[in-house]
Amino acid sequence: MHTSHKPAGVALWVSSFLMVVTMVLHPTGGNVEQILRVKTLAISAHSLALLSLPVLLLGLWGLKNRLSASPYLAQSGYLWASFGLFAVMISAATNGLVLPRFAAHLAEKPDFNGEVVHLISEYNWFVNQAYDFIFLLGMCGAIFCWSLAIWKTRMFPRWVAVFGFLLVAVALALFIGGVVLTDLHGFRFVILGLVVWLVVVGWQLGKAR
Repeated sequence: MHTSHKPAGVALWVSSFLMVVTMVLHPTGGNVEQILRVKTLAISAHSLALLSLPVLLLGLWGLKNRLSASPYLAQSGYLWASFGLFAVMISAATNGLVLPRFAAHLAEKPDFNGEVVHLISEYNWFVNQAYDFIFLLGMCGAIFCWSLAIWKTRMFPRWVAVFGFLLVAVALALFIGGVVLTDLHGFRFVILGLVVWLVVVGWQLGKAR
């Protein structure tokens, strides 16, 4: 029975588009006044990010199935990706849904203390740094495993595997070199690399027969 992998490719493209829109809309951090001012934008941007995650998981499930000729590597990649995406889901929920609404809730109180929100925002920033690091680690592990599977099975052209290896190597080199990839600017770079890889893999899945 013929199995089409085009839906998985489309899912990867759709999730990539949603991630790009999220990063374009994502407001920069700031003081309490800034958090309150961009509340609606922050909630909207992070809601799009959360929407992209199940779509991305669906596309990656199709990739796992396509590479099932190397089952251990294919499944390991999916586990690594799920590990990373679970962390970024929590990050998006706390940073984009909880913090803005919590700040607005406190601002309505007569004894509102902006310093309290500022301290919570700082703590939230450090927590999100950890979640974003887990996301980066998970996606690097996933891309590495799937690149090995692509190289081994030749389900896609081997240059796709080489591209995946290069992405992981660049991420590791930047991290070892002290470049912060978990702040907003660094995370945009991470998302850009991931989106390019997802578009390439989605294109290959669309061509698969």
